[in-house]
Amino acid sequence: LLSMIQDVISEEELIPTVRLAIQPYPRLINFGEDEKLDAIILANNASGNTLPHDVVAQMEEQYKKMYGNGVDANDVIEELKRLKQSSDPADQDLFVGMIHGLFDEYNCFGEYPNEALATTAVLFGGLIKYEVLSGFSLRIALQMVFDAVTLYTNEDSMWKFGMQALLHFMDRFSDWPELAQRVLLIDSLADTQVSAAAEKVMAELRQENGSLNGDAVNGLPNGTLDEDFPVDAPISNFTSIGVDQPHRQDAYETPDDDVSDKVIFVLNNMSKRNLEEKFKDLRGALEQRHHPWFAHYLVEELAKSQPNYQALYLQLLENFDQKPLWTEVLRETYVSCAKMLNAQATMDSPQERTSLKSLAGWLGSLTLARNLPILHRNLSVKDLLLEAYDSQRLIIAIPFTCKVLVHAAKSSIFQPPNPWLMELLGFLAELYYMPELKLNQKFEIEVLCKDLGLDINKIAPLDVISSRPPLHEMNMLQQYVPEGGPDGFGEMHLMGLSKRAASERFTPEAVIAALPDLGNVLQIPQAAGNVTQPQLRTIFINAAQQAIYEIIAPVVERSVTIAAIATAELIQKDFAVESDVEKLRTAAHTMGRSLSGSLALVTCKEPLRMSIMNNIRMLASTSLPVQLPEGQILMFVNDNIDTVCSLVEQAAEEHSLSEADAQLQQAVEIRRQHNEQRPNEPYNNPPITRWSQLIPEPFSQQLGGLNEQQYGIYQDFGRVKGTAVASAQAISSGVADASRQLENIVSDTSYLSNLQTPADMHAVPRAVPQQRTQQLAGQGPAGQHGMNGYAESIGQTIRNMLDNLQQACREASEQHISEIASDSTVRRLFEQLVNIIDVTPGKEDLIIATAQEILGRVYHFPGKRLEIEVLVRFLTSLCRMSVHTMRYITSHLAMQEDDRIFNAPVSVVMVSERLMDVDQIDTLTAKALRQKRVAALPFLSELVSEVILGNSAVRAFRSDFTQSYEALSDWLAQEPDLVTGREIMSKLQLPTDQPNGLPSPPLSEKQDQLEYIFEEWIHLQRKRSPQRATIAFAQQLHAQHVLDTEEEAIKFFRCCIELATNAHERALSLPFPTGAGPHLQVDALAQLIAVLVVHQSSDDSERASPTRLFASIMRLIFMVFASEYAKLQERFPARVYFRLCSSLLCSMHDIRHRLSDSERAEILSSFAMTFEALQPKHFEGFAFSWLTLVSQRLFLPMMLQPSGRRTGTWDVFLRILGALFRFFGLAANEGESNGSLRMLYPGICRLMLMLHRDYPEFLIENHAVLNAMIPERVSQLHNLVNSAATQVVISEQPDPFERGLKINRLDQVRQLPAVHTDHARILQDAGLSSHLEKALEGSDADVRAIMAFADKPNKPIDTHVLNILVLHLAVLATKASSVFSAASPPARLLDRLLALSRPELRFHLLCALTNQLRYVSGHTQYFSTAMVHFFSAGSEDLRQAMLGVFVNRLSMARPHPWGLLVTMLEIIKNPTYDVWGMPWVKGHGQVENMLMSLVQHQERVTLA
Repeated sequence: LLSMIQDVISEEELIPTVRLAIQPYPRLINFGEDEKLDAIILANNASGNTLPHDVVAQMEEQYKKMYGNGVDANDVIEELKRLKQSSDPADQDLFVGMIHGLFDEYNCFGEYPNEALATTAVLFGGLIKYEVLSGFSLRIALQMVFDAVTLYTNEDSMWKFGMQALLHFMDRFSDWPELAQRVLLIDSLADTQVSAAAEKVMAELRQENGSLNGDAVNGLPNGTLDEDFPVDAPISNFTSIGVDQPHRQDAYETPDDDVSDKVIFVLNNMSKRNLEEKFKDLRGALEQRHHPWFAHYLVEELAKSQPNYQALYLQLLENFDQKPLWTEVLRETYVSCAKMLNAQATMDSPQERTSLKSLAGWLGSLTLARNLPILHRNLSVKDLLLEAYDSQRLIIAIPFTCKVLVHAAKSSIFQPPNPWLMELLGFLAELYYMPELKLNQKFEIEVLCKDLGLDINKIAPLDVISSRPPLHEMNMLQQYVPEGGPDGFGEMHLMGLSKRAASERFTPEAVIAALPDLGNVLQIPQAAGNVTQPQLRTIFINAAQQAIYEIIAPVVERSVTIAAIATAELIQKDFAVESDVEKLRTAAHTMGRSLSGSLALVTCKEPLRMSIMNNIRMLASTSLPVQLPEGQILMFVNDNIDTVCSLVEQAAEEHSLSEADAQLQQAVEIRRQHNEQRPNEPYNNPPITRWSQLIPEPFSQQLGGLNEQQYGIYQDFGRVKGTAVASAQAISSGVADASRQLENIVSDTSYLSNLQTPADMHAVPRAVPQQRTQQLAGQGPAGQHGMNGYAESIGQTIRNMLDNLQQACREASEQHISEIASDSTVRRLFEQLVNIIDVTPGKEDLIIATAQEILGRVYHFPGKRLEIEVLVRFLTSLCRMSVHTMRYITSHLAMQEDDRIFNAPVSVVMVSERLMDVDQIDTLTAKALRQKRVAALPFLSELVSEVILGNSAVRAFRSDFTQSYEALSDWLAQEPDLVTGREIMSKLQLPTDQPNGLPSPPLSEKQDQLEYIFEEWIHLQRKRSPQRATIAFAQQLHAQHVLDTEEEAIKFFRCCIELATNAHERALSLPFPTGAGPHLQVDALAQLIAVLVVHQSSDDSERASPTRLFASIMRLIFMVFASEYAKLQERFPARVYFRLCSSLLCSMHDIRHRLSDSERAEILSSFAMTFEALQPKHFEGFAFSWLTLVSQRLFLPMMLQPSGRRTGTWDVFLRILGALFRFFGLAANEGESNGSLRMLYPGICRLMLMLHRDYPEFLIENHAVLNAMIPERVSQLHNLVNSAATQVVISEQPDPFERGLKINRLDQVRQLPAVHTDHARILQDAGLSSHLEKALEGSDADVRAIMAFADKPNKPIDTHVLNILVLHLAVLATKASSVFSAASPPARLLDRLLALSRPELRFHLLCALTNQLRYVSGHTQYFSTAMVHFFSAGSEDLRQAMLGVFVNRLSMARPHPWGLLVTMLEIIKNPTYDVWGMPWVKGHGQVENMLMSLVQHQERVTLA
């Protein structure tokens, strides 16, 4: 898995990930190198991941011998080599244990004595030198060594350790040249033996590989290795690019300043217009001996950075027409290309890569574009790509190659199919199809092929890479990255030091079970693109849970054990004279909790950050079609890393008590025995020395127990939530942040004299100077007495002024802050405080400290209401000065567990000042009620009385406290005699046995009551309350008889619609959008309708029908809609009703499983009838919204289900489409060419295209009705209807352009198309059936009667009758056979109609006949033959009219009906008809060109 991970995660995360992996799985150290040994390791691991106790004991014994000079370090190395290759399972575990223990102790090496540190360095260096370590363990060891010499100065012990280890394995630099390069980049290693050895290795390597001409300029290899992150393999210069030596180096020189300035001035002011003039100036100033200088300037300063002027510079060189100058420019181009290809900066910088692409284009212009070859000795493009592939530098090689080769398109020699070029394109195609190639590199190859006129999919890829023999592993090393965080003690040490048994250890499941629901804790960013918010929420929460699951158990175990050991040692030393067991245990618990939480916070932050990011990427790759943006991932991690860390911190604190008790068990037992056996004697164990009694007071140890100041040191641990979190890098470099975290505001007040401010707190995610922690308290770091004096002065001044402000508030007669006069003492002191803080230098720290002071005073000493309001208003002023203060207050109050947070007056004022919100109070109260904390009951009672039932400025709804009601209801169900709880419920007019815990609305004026009910519902939706709360709301609406009668229901829903509409309009009128958006009320109304439809009252079964209620609501919506539209006209809020209908569709879809099939069908019918009533003919301003609604994904597919033929939904949707086409036709006929109509037509086309693609059966079976509805001038829509065909038909249908195609020879013409339209009934209803029967018998009078019915005077032609008549004749004529017979009654009738009708009627009749030329079928064959017959036998006017209809249809954009194309080609290709000689065709060039293009396309298809 680790081998796979290294190819997936970024290289910066590899080594920390490996280190995290070997902590719980130490046997990974020697796994994966030998199959036989792997089997042994797996067998050892079968009993558990941790190492046995006897192995840990043997490991400790071995190291004791080595550090005790009993065994030499080299002997230990030899023993480890033997253990690594041993087949004994015990030896394998011992090897793993020794290496694992050595790695775990790495962070403690700096504390070792010099002799022990030197021994460790020899051991470390020897393990690397003699290949005892390999694979991932070798990478970790090397990274540790380089961290030691990089992160520390040469005066630190860790640097000396790293230096001595390097000395021991520097002989292997020749095997790992990248290590030698890395050594040369470390300043602290300069002028050392290690640096000299590295320089020697690099010199030998350069001599072996050769150097480019450009390297000799600076004496260094091109490109640099990153100081922190070396690459996987030695990155040497590209050997595939070389530079020729100058032709006559001795004859060249740099011009003097006058000449160079003149040349540069001319070049910088040259353009196409003045090229000839500037060229004359340049030729006069530039001599041949200056060509190298000129070429260097032209390439480096101009061509590389100004790609748009490269053509100008090429023209300049053409004007010189000097071969030596061309040679020098080309040579300098190769020099520049070599430098940039080999430079690490090109790999790292997008700007540099852009310059390289410009340079590549310049090279192509100099060579390929001028029919000059790129010589192999200068640049082997194929080898360049191979080297780039092997060294993972395709990111620069592929764009470079593509920009060079693209100029082959301008060449008469190198353009395709030049063999050299095609071979390179084949190699690029091979790279293109490699899955690991990045998308932008594939894009470069695609652009190259397009510019060369080739298709990448048609280029046969070579097998240059795949056919190569497997390369041996040239280097075992991969990338070294810094460690992700401190890793103090290893698990093996902890197992030996912990006092608990193995069965009592923490497990991830046990710790996870105690954590709160992350869904209510984490901040989820807003989804973007195609990712929905629920998808994003699921991925982020699962990623965080998985990260905690992986890390929390070892972190908690390690932190708790280390903290407990440290606590036990300190306690036993400091409590040597204290016999009080409870004091000892209390102090131990307080200190242990603080230390364990802080240590867990320090240890877990960076590993959690990396794990969460990796988990998000992996989850997103498996569940989303596209990867999440890195910015969104970083936003989530940065916003929530402190919250997640606080959970780990809390878990460590909670689990520290048992370990502390275990560590102190013996000490507690000794004290109990002493108190029982010798109660009158002072306790003294271990005995104190006389020196401890000579320490000055108050810290000297005296018999009789600890004094108040000594015990207060341990009590201080309880007043601090935890020490500041130092970053992993700071810990590893020995920089410890002494800052402390925020105090618990609502705990003890005695800490105010020693107030501190955080350096790395949850609410302020940045490092803060240490002075911040002491500003208000007047204490600072040593050596800064001046600053301390200032801090003490300003802190005491603010504290005194706060005292005066509180006293003034108590003495004032006003009760509220709004009543204070402008000249009052309270206002004056308030403004003085604000001004003092505002002008104080470095006020950020002072503001947070002052905010802490105010919170302490407000919650600890709540005075009169005025005092609270003034202090909270001052807190608001501080928040306006510092955004970090606001974040601190919000997060700190949200995490409070102290009962004094339940202060109703303070909470109300905090809400009024927007420092808290009602939802936050509801969450805190509900949590306390679930924990059955009695303090929350009077708090909730007082809060309800003031903000819900009272006249407070803060107004809240009952639904704002849904969680609290639910928690209180559960508590009352368990303890019915809870008096305060029953009183709260009685205040809310709710019986105590209410199962859902949601109070009913109060009774008031009817309209106000209805508005209040809907507002309550909106708040429920905003809070996303559980389903049981929404059900309770519906039940109470029925219980309060709000919907008893249809009249009452109409009043209620009309009120809701008006409120939603008004709220929507208000939201849109605001200059800035609100957080909830303008659609909250509309969506809430739709959700309310859905809930009421499902949860009906059971009193009246007839009235309780869901479908009946829903139909009534839809009718009401339509009536309100029509009324508002008539009243408002242009100001009609169409978006509101569109959103309401759309939300209703979604809401009813969500509850479909609660309804029967018949109920779902009736609800769908209600939607359809409402949409049909809202057609744009009546409500033109709603046309666009209406079109979107009828094509909505939850409506249209349900209407066009196959069962719709039977249930009638097809007919309803036909009527809806008819309403759409009628409106569009009327608007088009009236000559309205406004922008709205032009925008509506693409929407109609998209709808028809969707039907054409997804529901072709609907179009096929209703084509006659649809064609009749569509205005004839909109030919494209006719084509969409008539070209519809199922996938089976399309797959079997021949190409209409196939030469020699005979439609009567196809098997498909024996099949008749399905017809859903009841054409016979339509003709009968129109009174044409009898006329039709007689007309088929040859009666001219009946023929004229039919024509008269379709062509009534002063009325439009009835196209509906014509299309149905033609369809009816098609069914009659093809009943026995689809073969056309001119003598058949239907054919004679059609011939008579065409002959007798006037031109306009004949045009529409021809259109109806053309509508039958569809996919291959019996109808298509019949009418195709009929149309050819009518064309051949008809008059010139008939032929022109028929050809005009065909041309009109075919002039539209595709698709074109298959039958129409076949018929048109048959007429064109038959010389008997002489289409080309028709005057109408000759007189219209566009028609002639279109017909010719059809013929030419058929010929191309035939040739293909």
